[in-house]
Amino acid sequence: MKKFITIILLMTAFLSCYGSSQAFNEIYMYVYKMSPDYQDPDPDNLNKGRHIPSAPLSCVISHERGVEFLTIQKPEISYYQIEDEDGNVYNYGDEPSFIDALSSMSGEVSIMMASENCNYFGYVEL
Repeated sequence: MKKFITIILLMTAFLSCYGSSQAFNEIYMYVYKMSPDYQDPDPDNLNKGRHIPSAPLSCVISHERGVEFLTIQKPEISYYQIEDEDGNVYNYGDEPSFIDALSSMSGEVSIMMASENCNYFGYVEL
């Protein structure tokens, strides 16, 4: 009986370590498309500004697939931005650097991907 319990405990420890090492295989998240010149609505003039966000777009981020949009053709991203929970902002000019930085972070982060015509925003818990 002790051997059985020991085997179960070892298997549980192995599987939990395996799961944590695979935690950043892929991140599935929703991003929202916004105009680069977006401004928050003016509280004094409710007819000015946008009030309804765009429909969410499915996005996958991984080392193998890069940044992949599942519902639209991938736009030409000019730069990537990550903001951590402490308000620190990090900018990246290429996709591999962005993904490497993202894989080393933890907690809730805000992600922005800028293209020529619009920006894509999202939040993810790492």
